[in-house]
Amino acid sequence: RGAPLREVVGGLLAAEDPLRHLAAMGILANAAAGAREVRPDGEALSHAQRELLGGSFHANARLWPEHAPLLQRLARPAYAQAHGSAVARLVGRRLLVDVLLPDFSAVASNGLREPDPEVVALHALLERSPFDEVRRLARDVRAGYAAMADSGELAAGQPLPNAEHVRELVELLDEAA
Repeated sequence: RGAPLREVVGGLLAAEDPLRHLAAMGILANAAAGAREVRPDGEALSHAQRELLGGSFHANARLWPEHAPLLQRLARPAYAQAHGSAVARLVGRRLLVDVLLPDFSAVASNGLREPDPEVVALHALLERSPFDEVRRLARDVRAGYAAMADSGELAAGQPLPNAEHVRELVELLDEAA
């Protein structure tokens, strides 16, 4: 009998092995139900079908509360000291791509999804990363969502489902920077 993804991800993040950390982020990038907390809404059935048939659906999912501090630990300077610069740089990029972008995309694409202050705190850590590339990518993410908030559009001609939540996300990002 297998363990729930929530526990698997938590165990991988709690380990001291960078390969396990990368595996946890791979799970977070490619699965929602179980790996992330999925909040019910009227379209949940179609979202579950999409995940079962291929492609994870993150717009109705958020990090489990116990995963946020474990992920934030990976973005702190002590992680680079313990595991080396090359590993810490890779982990920083994966935090942006596998954790932050799905979360922020969920805020932008789901009218019911509000910003998560714990993920914003993780972003702030990455903006202060000792690695230029990670800092630049984190700032590019913030600039992209600021532009989205200014335009009120998810993509050209496509309005944001909840522009207020995107503006709130950008305000939280600016305050944390």
